[in-house]
Amino acid sequence: MAGSIGDRFKEIRKMLEFNQRKFASELGISQTHISSIELGKDQPSSSLIRLVCMQYNLNEDWLVTGVGTPIKETTNVENPESNMLETYSTLRVRLEREIREASAEDAALIISAFDSFVSTLTISGRIKEANLPLKEKHAYIQSIRKVQSSLWKLIARVTLGQKALPSIKDARGWWAFKKDSEELLERMQSSAKNAVNLFLSTIDDTMRL
Repeated sequence: MAGSIGDRFKEIRKMLEFNQRKFASELGISQTHISSIELGKDQPSSSLIRLVCMQYNLNEDWLVTGVGTPIKETTNVENPESNMLETYSTLRVRLEREIREASAEDAALIISAFDSFVSTLTISGRIKEANLPLKEKHAYIQSIRKVQSSLWKLIARVTLGQKALPSIKDARGWWAFKKDSEELLERMQSSAKNAVNLFLSTIDDTMRL
Protein backbone atom coordinates (compact mmCIF):
# COMPACT_ATOMS: atom_id res chain seq x y z
CA MET A 1 0.00 0.00 0.00
CA ALA A 2 1.18 3.50 -0.83
CA GLY A 3 0.06 4.91 2.52
CA SER A 4 -0.51 8.60 3.20
CA ILE A 5 1.68 11.58 2.45
CA GLY A 6 2.24 11.80 6.21
CA ASP A 7 3.63 8.26 6.16
CA ARG A 8 6.03 9.28 3.41
CA PHE A 9 7.15 12.40 5.32
CA LYS A 10 7.93 10.11 8.25
CA GLU A 11 9.76 7.71 5.93
CA ILE A 12 11.91 10.56 4.60
CA ARG A 13 12.70 11.77 8.10
CA LYS A 14 13.78 8.31 9.24
CA MET A 15 15.78 7.80 6.05
CA LEU A 16 17.68 11.01 6.88
CA GLU A 17 18.04 9.85 10.51
CA PHE A 18 16.38 13.04 11.80
CA ASN A 19 14.10 13.39 14.79
CA GLN A 20 11.07 15.63 14.28
CA ARG A 21 12.77 18.67 15.79
CA LYS A 22 15.83 18.33 13.53
CA PHE A 23 13.70 17.74 10.43
CA ALA A 24 11.54 20.78 11.25
CA SER A 25 14.64 22.92 11.81
CA GLU A 26 16.14 21.84 8.47
CA LEU A 27 12.93 22.85 6.70
CA GLY A 28 12.37 26.06 8.65
CA ILE A 29 8.99 25.03 10.08
CA SER A 30 7.66 24.06 13.50
CA GLN A 31 8.02 20.61 15.02
CA THR A 32 4.27 20.69 15.70
CA HIS A 33 3.58 21.01 11.98
CA ILE A 34 5.84 18.05 11.15
CA SER A 35 4.11 15.96 13.83
CA SER A 36 0.65 16.92 12.53
CA ILE A 37 1.63 16.02 8.95
CA GLU A 38 2.97 12.62 10.00
CA LEU A 39 -0.22 11.94 11.98
CA GLY A 40 -2.41 13.00 9.05
CA LYS A 41 -3.89 15.98 10.91
CA ASP A 42 -2.32 18.55 8.53
CA GLN A 43 -1.62 18.46 4.81
CA PRO A 44 1.72 19.89 3.67
CA SER A 45 1.50 22.92 1.41
CA SER A 46 2.70 22.68 -2.19
CA SER A 47 5.58 25.01 -1.24
CA LEU A 48 6.69 22.68 1.54
CA ILE A 49 6.48 19.65 -0.76
CA ARG A 50 8.65 21.39 -3.35
CA LEU A 51 11.13 22.45 -0.66
CA VAL A 52 11.49 18.89 0.69
CA CYS A 53 11.96 17.46 -2.80
CA MET A 54 14.50 20.08 -3.85
CA GLN A 55 16.49 19.93 -0.61
CA TYR A 56 16.80 16.13 -0.54
CA ASN A 57 16.61 15.35 -4.26
CA LEU A 58 13.31 13.46 -3.91
CA ASN A 59 10.76 12.36 -6.47
CA GLU A 60 7.79 14.74 -6.04
CA ASP A 61 5.36 12.30 -7.66
CA TRP A 62 6.31 9.66 -5.08
CA LEU A 63 5.93 12.10 -2.18
CA VAL A 64 2.49 13.25 -3.32
CA THR A 65 1.01 9.99 -4.65
CA GLY A 66 3.24 7.18 -3.36
CA VAL A 67 3.88 6.02 -6.94
CA GLY A 68 7.45 5.34 -7.99
CA THR A 69 10.59 5.55 -5.89
CA PRO A 70 11.60 8.19 -3.30
CA ILE A 71 14.89 9.23 -4.91
CA LYS A 72 15.05 10.98 -8.26
CA GLU A 73 16.72 8.88 -10.90
CA THR A 74 18.32 11.83 -12.70
CA THR A 75 21.92 11.67 -11.50
CA ASN A 76 24.34 10.48 -14.14
CA VAL A 77 26.97 8.51 -12.18
CA GLU A 78 29.38 8.38 -15.11
CA ASN A 79 29.09 12.10 -15.77
CA PRO A 80 27.90 13.97 -12.63
CA GLU A 81 28.62 17.32 -14.33
CA SER A 82 25.68 16.76 -16.65
CA ASN A 83 23.30 16.61 -13.68
CA MET A 84 24.75 19.82 -12.23
CA LEU A 85 24.29 21.57 -15.55
CA GLU A 86 20.70 20.33 -15.70
CA THR A 87 20.07 21.72 -12.21
CA TYR A 88 21.68 25.02 -13.16
CA SER A 89 19.54 25.28 -16.29
CA THR A 90 16.38 24.70 -14.23
CA LEU A 91 17.38 27.38 -11.73
CA ARG A 92 18.20 29.81 -14.52
CA VAL A 93 14.76 29.32 -16.08
CA ARG A 94 13.11 29.92 -12.67
CA LEU A 95 15.08 33.12 -12.15
CA GLU A 96 14.31 34.44 -15.61
CA ARG A 97 10.60 33.69 -15.16
CA GLU A 98 10.60 35.50 -11.82
CA ILE A 99 12.26 38.53 -13.41
CA ARG A 100 9.81 38.59 -16.33
CA GLU A 101 6.82 38.45 -13.98
CA ALA A 102 8.16 41.08 -11.56
CA SER A 103 7.63 44.83 -11.77
CA ALA A 104 10.49 46.83 -13.29
CA GLU A 105 11.53 48.03 -9.82
CA ASP A 106 11.47 44.53 -8.28
CA ALA A 107 13.22 43.02 -11.31
CA ALA A 108 16.07 45.50 -10.86
CA LEU A 109 16.36 44.53 -7.17
CA ILE A 110 16.32 40.81 -7.99
CA ILE A 111 19.06 41.22 -10.57
CA SER A 112 21.10 43.36 -8.17
CA ALA A 113 20.73 40.79 -5.37
CA PHE A 114 21.66 37.95 -7.73
CA ASP A 115 24.69 39.89 -8.97
CA SER A 116 25.79 40.50 -5.38
CA PHE A 117 25.42 36.83 -4.46
CA VAL A 118 27.33 35.61 -7.51
CA SER A 119 30.10 38.12 -6.82
CA THR A 120 30.33 36.97 -3.20
CA LEU A 121 30.31 33.31 -4.19
CA THR A 122 33.06 33.67 -6.82
CA ILE A 123 35.26 36.31 -5.21
CA SER A 124 37.83 33.75 -4.00
CA GLY A 125 38.75 33.01 -7.60
CA ARG A 126 38.97 36.65 -8.67
CA ILE A 127 41.17 38.21 -5.98
CA LYS A 128 44.76 37.29 -6.80
CA GLU A 129 46.12 39.02 -3.71
CA ALA A 130 44.27 36.61 -1.40
CA ASN A 131 45.95 33.57 -2.99
CA LEU A 132 43.68 31.14 -1.15
CA PRO A 133 44.77 27.50 -1.44
CA LEU A 134 42.26 25.07 -2.94
CA LYS A 135 41.21 23.73 0.49
CA GLU A 136 40.51 27.25 1.80
CA LYS A 137 38.60 28.17 -1.37
CA HIS A 138 36.36 25.14 -0.79
CA ALA A 139 35.88 26.16 2.87
CA TYR A 140 34.97 29.69 1.75
CA ILE A 141 32.33 28.44 -0.69
CA GLN A 142 30.93 26.15 2.04
CA SER A 143 30.68 29.13 4.42
CA ILE A 144 28.84 31.25 1.87
CA ARG A 145 26.50 28.34 1.15
CA LYS A 146 25.75 28.08 4.88
CA VAL A 147 24.96 31.82 5.03
CA GLN A 148 22.54 31.43 2.13
CA SER A 149 21.02 28.26 3.61
CA SER A 150 20.40 29.91 7.00
CA LEU A 151 18.79 32.92 5.30
CA TRP A 152 16.53 30.65 3.24
CA LYS A 153 15.45 28.64 6.28
CA LEU A 154 14.75 31.82 8.25
CA ILE A 155 12.57 33.28 5.49
CA ALA A 156 10.92 29.93 4.73
CA ARG A 157 9.74 29.68 8.33
CA VAL A 158 7.32 32.55 7.79
CA THR A 159 6.46 32.09 4.09
CA LEU A 160 5.37 28.45 3.84
CA GLY A 161 1.89 29.13 5.16
CA GLN A 162 0.32 29.80 8.53
CA LYS A 163 0.15 26.09 9.37
CA ALA A 164 3.94 26.11 9.59
CA LEU A 165 3.76 28.66 12.43
CA PRO A 166 2.63 28.18 16.03
CA SER A 167 -0.87 29.38 16.80
CA ILE A 168 -1.21 32.90 18.17
CA LYS A 169 -2.16 31.54 21.58
CA ASP A 170 0.68 29.02 21.72
CA ALA A 171 3.16 30.91 23.93
CA ARG A 172 5.49 27.92 24.27
CA GLY A 173 5.43 27.35 20.51
CA TRP A 174 6.31 30.98 19.80
CA TRP A 175 9.11 30.86 22.37
CA ALA A 176 10.56 27.80 20.61
CA PHE A 177 10.07 29.48 17.22
CA LYS A 178 11.93 32.58 18.41
CA LYS A 179 14.72 30.46 19.91
CA ASP A 180 15.16 28.44 16.72
CA SER A 181 15.15 31.63 14.63
CA GLU A 182 17.81 33.20 16.83
CA GLU A 183 19.94 30.06 16.43
CA LEU A 184 19.61 30.38 12.65
CA LEU A 185 20.75 34.01 12.83
CA GLU A 186 23.73 33.03 14.99
CA ARG A 187 24.72 30.29 12.52
CA MET A 188 24.42 32.74 9.64
CA GLN A 189 26.64 35.26 11.44
CA SER A 190 29.17 32.55 12.34
CA SER A 191 29.36 31.34 8.72
CA ALA A 192 29.86 34.90 7.46
CA LYS A 193 32.68 35.38 9.98
CA ASN A 194 34.32 32.15 8.87
CA ALA A 195 34.25 33.32 5.25
CA VAL A 196 35.89 36.66 6.10
CA ASN A 197 38.43 35.05 8.43
CA LEU A 198 39.68 32.83 5.62
CA PHE A 199 40.80 35.95 3.77
CA LEU A 200 42.18 37.60 6.90
CA SER A 201 44.31 34.52 7.58
CA THR A 202 46.22 35.17 4.33
CA ILE A 203 47.37 38.49 5.78
CA ASP A 204 48.15 37.34 9.32
CA ASP A 205 47.16 34.14 11.14
CA THR A 206 46.37 36.16 14.28
CA MET A 207 43.80 38.35 12.52
CA ARG A 208 40.24 37.26 13.23
CA LEU A 209 36.85 38.91 13.52
